[in-house]
Amino acid sequence: MEQNPNKMNKIKETHPLLHFIIADYHSSLTNSQNKNRSLHAFARGLTTIYDYDVNIYKHFEKRIITEKDFKNFWNGTFAEIIVMAFYIREEFKVEFETEEADLILKIDDDPIYLEVFSINPDLKVAQNIEDIKCHDIKTHLPIINTSSVRGKLHGKLGENQDQFKDGRKNIAVIELNNTAIAGNFHILSSLSGGYEILLDKNTGKVVNGGFNWNNNNFFTTEGGKRISAIIWFDMGDYEDRRKIKNPNASCLIDDMILEGL
Repeated sequence: MEQNPNKMNKIKETHPLLHFIIADYHSSLTNSQNKNRSLHAFARGLTTIYDYDVNIYKHFEKRIITEKDFKNFWNGTFAEIIVMAFYIREEFKVEFETEEADLILKIDDDPIYLEVFSINPDLKVAQNIEDIKCHDIKTHLPIINTSSVRGKLHGKLGENQDQFKDGRKNIAVIELNNTAIAGNFHILSSLSGGYEILLDKNTGKVVNGGFNWNNNNFFTTEGGKRISAIIWFDMGDYEDRRKIKNPNASCLIDDMILEGL
């Protein structure tokens, strides 16, 4: 879908959300140098949504203005805008029903339910060299924290949120919104039993290594079976997303459909 430059400029200049966001933007270390999460990327994504469905646009407008939550905007809300705008540009049929999922994609009238969230560890930036510390980032914790993939998934599967409802094709879309966790390792180590290395005790050399999918596999848990696949991407770059299918899902997704998402 082509962009309307005049409409984008108008949104950039007059959009009420920017009155809140611009003030915070210069203090946002995470996003200040990231073209995929810049103010222009925000305006472009919002314009795409506006052109597609004004009611979806108004949802984001109301949500951000009401909450005035900059931290959540730079994380989860922006991630939703990035993902939704991408599928609209790719001419998917996008539906929006807040009680069901963050967005619903219709492929040959078969709905796929996407839940989008962003993970950004709360790493304190040291002001003085004496204050620099090593940060412990835990991916496996079953409880929700700022860096645990498994914890975030369990939270969304829990009774309080009741997302990823059973009997349908659910996909978790996870943004890794920090350079410390960007890449595949953070996701795969959390979903599996971890990365294991086998050493030769005589030589000390690595004999074998890989992710352990035989033990503590998230996809084999009761909650995990409600998720058909997981898509993940780094710091707003949805073009470079990766995917993994859950072979144990209660509602399997076709390989060709997942490849096209």
